[in-house]
Amino acid sequence: MVMRNTFGEVNSRSCRSLFYLALFIPYFTISTGSTASEFSSGSESHDFQRLFFRVADHVVVILAGDTANASGTIQGSGFILPGSSRVITVAHLITGPDIQIVLKQGSRFPAQLIRKDQEQDLALLEIMGFTSSSGQNIPFVWSTDGLEGREVAAISSPKGLDFSLVQGIISSVSRRYRGFPALQAQLEAAPGSSGGPVFLKDGRFLGLIAGRIPDQPWFSVIIPAPSILEFLVMPPGSPGMTEPLSAEVPSIAPADSALDTDMEALRWYNAGVSATDSEQKITCYRKAVSIRDSFFEGWFNLGTALSAAGAKEDAAEAYRKALQLRPDSTEAIRNLGRILLDLGQLDEAISIFGRAVTTDSPANVYNDLGVALKRAGRYEEAESVFRQAIARNPAYAPAHYNLAICLVHRGNTNDAARAFEAYLAADPGAADAETVRQWILNLQSSGFSE
Repeated sequence: MVMRNTFGEVNSRSCRSLFYLALFIPYFTISTGSTASEFSSGSESHDFQRLFFRVADHVVVILAGDTANASGTIQGSGFILPGSSRVITVAHLITGPDIQIVLKQGSRFPAQLIRKDQEQDLALLEIMGFTSSSGQNIPFVWSTDGLEGREVAAISSPKGLDFSLVQGIISSVSRRYRGFPALQAQLEAAPGSSGGPVFLKDGRFLGLIAGRIPDQPWFSVIIPAPSILEFLVMPPGSPGMTEPLSAEVPSIAPADSALDTDMEALRWYNAGVSATDSEQKITCYRKAVSIRDSFFEGWFNLGTALSAAGAKEDAAEAYRKALQLRPDSTEAIRNLGRILLDLGQLDEAISIFGRAVTTDSPANVYNDLGVALKRAGRYEEAESVFRQAIARNPAYAPAHYNLAICLVHRGNTNDAARAFEAYLAADPGAADAETVRQWILNLQSSGFSE
């Protein structure tokens, strides 16, 4: 079989380790109890052998793309969530609706995509016609703090070698992948390894292989279990991010005293506003600012059009130019900050969002800054900012929600439950209301332990 795969890159910017408590996940059960004693006896090789036979039935081969044509098939791996028919894997494997799942015993099932997050590179699949017969519970790793040097094993399908066990060690817990926390492991990966689950030697699920570091196939990038859990428990539409970008500035009527060059720039600008195609808009706005470099509205709308077309880096440059012309433009500041979040440029995003915060700023401006701090793992600072947002508008639901997530990261379960309750009070009809109620019950219980 000819396989294709794309490995993600990771940079060396450090981030703080994540800390997660168990939250309710409606379609499968996770235990946080350590199982180290189950693997504490015997030789090291025997430990990994026992690990393989304990977890291998939860590992699958994923075939995506044109599965009827070997040359068009992308192969990777995934992890069956305990007690369910759902598989967590990396999003870059899933390129179309044709998805096949191969179990360890050789059975093959079709699968459908439930949810996909390209930014985090995670996807959730449902195996059609499959019922899990395994009663095996596999605990998750909740905190990556202090894991450097720990031995790990991955089960994946490198170059078509299905269900291969590879051993390695964690070499860093402070990497980033696509702007999100990631682990680095001395663990060889090859095409087909993506999505392969990684386990600590004591049997706990550590994360998924995202790919290898470029030109260093012996170093793998791992999406850690806490990030996977956040993806699983946060339903679509939850206010975990900032609001959408501000819209284009509308058409401008020329002044009677306008110079010919200004009139020409305005004609191109207004043509861009009227255009319905992104490429046409970009062409018109570029022409407008090339004629009049000091045209704030032209640069702002160019940034909006470039962002809509997916050209995030160019969009950021256009917004930076707009801010040079009007440093106090809240709309340009917030749009640039959101683009920087998308690009994973967190330090600059925090700096930019901070420029918009004043003593009389509304709650949503504070929420933007808090989201950037939370994304960077600066939970204590983010908590303070979200509390300031709530002080300005107690009815602003996203700030309550984001505050709750920060408190969960910090291990403050009682206050997190109260923040979720405040979120529901501010938005009783929230789409995720039932799930959040379950989180509250679990946070208030005594069932959360490392």
